[in-house]
Amino acid sequence: MDLNQIKQESKKRMILCQALTEHFGHSDWYTANATKDNATATLEETGETFLISDLGISSLIEKYNTLYDGRQVRKERDKLLVESDSLVLPDRWSSYSTTKKSKISTYRQELRDIPQQDGFPTNVVWPTLATQ
Repeated sequence: MDLNQIKQESKKRMILCQALTEHFGHSDWYTANATKDNATATLEETGETFLISDLGISSLIEKYNTLYDGRQVRKERDKLLVESDSLVLPDRWSSYSTTKKSKISTYRQELRDIPQQDGFPTNVVWPTLATQ
């Protein structure tokens, strides 16, 4: 590869790194590196490294979107857990029937298990708390 080709490849890699930053408007979720030989992006949350090419950018964006969706689902799950915290306070808990305790416990466990669902984070089955 001659010097001109090296410069063109390096420029392409730098443009791809810029495209990532422009697409997301920030880079706190990944670190991008470009050298004369290659360009990579490493996801901070998982430590996964992607070789940046047209396919690499697609894979990186897809992985980012999955991580983002997962954060959003966990945020909603955490909100539902907080909302149900008052149900397990000792003064209320002791007044419940065994059946009601079981329903509340099952509901809260199903909320905690959401990240282990097969469709997580894009196809989540949300548990419901039976009111009776």
